[in-house]
Formats: sequence, C-alpha cells, structure tokens
Amino acid sequence: MRSINSATSQSGIIQMARPLRIEYPGAFYHVMHRGNAGPDIFKSVRDREKFLEYVGKAVARYEIEIHTYCLMTNHYHFLIETLHPNLIIENRERQS
Repeated sequence: MRSINSATSQSGIIQMARPLRIEYPGAFYHVMHRGNAGPDIFKSVRDREKFLEYVGKAVARYEIEIHTYCLMTNHYHFLIETLHPNLIIENRERQS
C-alpha cells in the first residue's frame, strides 16, 4: 500500500513527502542551500556581495531578521527569525 504523499524512485523505494513547515510569527529557522551536485555557488567576492544585496532586499520586504549567517563557496546557512509567517514566500524568491 502506498501513501498518497509518497513517490516511488527508480529503485522502487517509496519516498515520503517532506512534512509541511509550520510557520508562525517569531519562529526561528535554519535555512541552508547547496548547489546541485555540490559545485561552487560563489565564485568571487563580488558574487557574495551581490547575493547579500539580494538578501538585504528580502529582509526589508518580508520583515525577517537574520541573526547569523555563513557563506561557504558551495553553500550557505542562515539563522533567521520571521516576524510574519512568510518564510516559504521569501525562500522561493531568494532561490530563483
């Protein structure tokens, strides 16, 4: 029997869908992103500066607070606090 929220991979293993993220004002989230197959996503200091400019715009637009972050060559981490339950919208725009 398969769950409605599951998908079967090519190997036949049933994979469950990711649980819904519960959002509420004042919530803290660890947000991270890595490039597909692990390549560098920041190739220069300018890449990092431009990325942080985009993040700054998202902070103002969605009223989120970044408590700390780390930019590595092939991924990044943010610890953010949402003042409104809007993390999914912010994530979608930041990664597009």
